[in-house]
Amino acid sequence: MALCDEADLISMASFRRDIRIETKPDRSFVTQVDWAIEKMIRQHLRAAYPGCGIVGEEAGTDAATGNMCWYVDPIDATHNYMRGVPVFATLLAVAVDGEV
Repeated sequence: MALCDEADLISMASFRRDIRIETKPDRSFVTQVDWAIEKMIRQHLRAAYPGCGIVGEEAGTDAATGNMCWYVDPIDATHNYMRGVPVFATLLAVAVDGEV
């Protein structure tokens, strides 16, 4: 929950502001804020759970060496975020021994 709270601070600091937006190969959008949130979450997870796997929407997959894997969508509903629509969220889940 603390990571999602920190993600909220990052996303709201840039909400309805001029941000860099790129188009991914699948033609969906990604913002500089998506990248910043995913980077922050990955850093915290790596420090707290060394060897865990991480599957992130922006930076891809880091294989697990243990039984724990985290799933990160830094801004779900990026298109809403880009347009200033206040319906978006950071999604974070963990699977331990394959069970979410």
